Amino acid sequence: MGEMRKRMIVPHLGSTENDKDEFYVQLDREYDHCPEHDIKIVIGDFNAQIGQEEEYKPVIRGFSAHQRTNEIGLRLIDFAALNNMAVRNLARLKLEENQLEEGPLEDCWNIIKTAINSVAENDIGHVGRTRRKEWFDDKCRRVMDEENAARAAKMRNATRQNA
Repeated sequence: MGEMRKRMIVPHLGSTENDKDEFYVQLDREYDHCPEHDIKIVIGDFNAQIGQEEEYKPVIRGFSAHQRTNEIGLRLIDFAALNNMAVRNLARLKLEENQLEEGPLEDCWNIIKTAINSVAENDIGHVGRTRRKEWFDDKCRRVMDEENAARAAKMRNATRQNA
């Protein structure tokens, strides 16, 4: 499993519009560099307040502590909506301050993984894995055996072209 980790500084409420625009341009660029089939998780403190407005429910779905969405929250919702993502609040997991900075990288990843799994299970429930349909069936095996036999016969009759 490949991972791409990129640390970016999120603009705060006092940042200029240009700084905020630059951040989301860079975030879009980094997101677009990820392979299309990969599962993408963007995690961090975006300095956003996500409210309870009805029009944002398809993206935020769950509980929000704020009544109204601020300007940074709107940018985050737009980013998520454009990329078919959802916005979730991991703050309710109550991680200890600096907990992620104290341990080895693997411990930090396990803390984040547990937090993400907990939020996902609370929001969408547990989804069991389904067994994939086996594509390599008896027909494929027969064709492959025939091709291997033909190649082996060709190699037994070695010439300058196939040796």
